Amino acid sequence: MHVPEIAAADLGPEIERGVPVVDVRRPEEWVGGRIGGALLIPMGEISDHVPELEVRADGGPLHVICRSGVRSLQVAGFLRAQGIDARNVAGGMLAWTATGNEVETGPTK
Repeated sequence: MHVPEIAAADLGPEIERGVPVVDVRRPEEWVGGRIGGALLIPMGEISDHVPELEVRADGGPLHVICRSGVRSLQVAGFLRAQGIDARNVAGGMLAWTATGNEVETGPTK
């Protein structure tokens, strides 16, 4: 199955439009740096959250990110098979930070 990708450099405007971002990294990775407003659902827990993600996507795209784009590609493929318009963020958080985008750190409030 083909999984559409979005470049990290193009993700900012999508976030500003309200397109949801799901981060599939482990919690200890999340604390080290994440996209503001992203939802943390570790890869191993995604299948438990499909109904919630369907609601979040609301018929539109849902961007999936991890550290480098490998896990998020797998998760986006799984979500697409569930009928969700999931898109992989190419290069993941490494690409996001390399383009100079802001990250939040520390535990969520």
